[in-house]
Amino acid sequence: MPVRLHLDLDAPTSTGRLIGWNLGRGTLYGPEGHRWRTPLRVAAVEALARIRAPHVRPWMRFSGLQIDGSFGNDGYHFDRPGENVSPEQYLGLMQEADAEPIVTLNFATGTAEEAHRYALLVAPHGVTRFEIGNECYGIWNTGYSDDSAYAYAHAGSKDLAWRGRPSSNAEDFGARAEAYVDAVLAAVPEARFFVPLTQASMDAWGGVEASTSALAPLLSRDAVDAVVVHQYHVDEAMMFGLADKNDRAFIVAGSERYRREYERLRRALAPFDVGVAITEYQVAGAFARGQYRCGDDAISGLGIADMLIAYAQLGIEHACQHMSLGFTDAGDLDRDILVEPWYLPLTNDGAPRPSLRATSLIADALRPETIPMQIEGGATMTLTVGEETIAAPSLHAVGFRGDDTTVVVLNRGDATEVELPSALASARTFGADTNATEALSFEGRRVTLPRETVTALTLE
Repeated sequence: MPVRLHLDLDAPTSTGRLIGWNLGRGTLYGPEGHRWRTPLRVAAVEALARIRAPHVRPWMRFSGLQIDGSFGNDGYHFDRPGENVSPEQYLGLMQEADAEPIVTLNFATGTAEEAHRYALLVAPHGVTRFEIGNECYGIWNTGYSDDSAYAYAHAGSKDLAWRGRPSSNAEDFGARAEAYVDAVLAAVPEARFFVPLTQASMDAWGGVEASTSALAPLLSRDAVDAVVVHQYHVDEAMMFGLADKNDRAFIVAGSERYRREYERLRRALAPFDVGVAITEYQVAGAFARGQYRCGDDAISGLGIADMLIAYAQLGIEHACQHMSLGFTDAGDLDRDILVEPWYLPLTNDGAPRPSLRATSLIADALRPETIPMQIEGGATMTLTVGEETIAAPSLHAVGFRGDDTTVVVLNRGDATEVELPSALASARTFGADTNATEALSFEGRRVTLPRETVTALTLE
């Protein structure tokens, strides 16, 4: 008996801008003739440019912890970028990828006046979206304390009004962020802002209930579009008690644990007219260094699929997958502490990594409307997260509608026959057995989903 997938066509919601890229630490690129413009980097940018929803341009965010500075170090200054890419270089990369820019401002070691000048520089390039610092709530952020001589709150800082008021205090962060909003709006009146709030564990600044209350004056500003969440799937789950960062069941079904956290966030945001922007997400992050062993395994791509399907279901407005172009000229990984091998979109021989393959498959299936789905029948699986046991459906699915209707299904378990509401026109799948994207045969309304796969289906 097949598992039946039902589309609730009477309850559509708008699909968020779920395809985007965060140009993280280690990303180097330049124009023709520049030493940073290597064949592997060019191939990576071309690969990113091909991945997009049919109806909207992807985001591309310039950030990484170098923006604010981390662990007491200085951050990124657009007028003296040092060994980082310059604004002209990263904006050129974004233009090559035909992506819409998100510019992250230096909150921890910069000033509102510097942000004003930065906005004037990038405005002619069509930049209207700004993020006010990167993970300002984290102890790793230089601005979180006033200890570092580079920190805006340091006793010797030239930013006199903010001495002794580090971003460890949410109210002080919010008040200073408003000064950034005013400074940038004076340069770009149509600017809109993303505000850092938390990792996906939702525990920064005392939790999302406390932090949104503390940031209420900032979140009430008309120019603030969304709060920012960063999600590194297995890293944040340590806060929930996940013991093994290579737990395959959690990698493909961890969204079942995170779902309640995003619902909690929506409740906290109810008084404000703001959305949710996940401007960094990946299956694993820097806290998995030396532990995560699945970067080139198809399971990493399926973890990305689990997250993207959940983001669509939850109505997440914006998402950018964390990546890096941190290749050396020889094509080897620059072993920067904040650059992990699975951040690189291509292997050293130019092959797409599993995360890129899965994202491409899903991007092609996105449409302007998201359609809820109900699953009738099917197996369940068990997740163990700390002391909690979570029952998760083996199939994780969402529908999309535009000029046609598509369905994306993550099969977390064994091969499963499914029946769709109408006949199929096409089927493509990526999964564990081949670590490749392939056409899938079907008959009428029925198709068998291979084990551990993500499949994009187009209905007639």
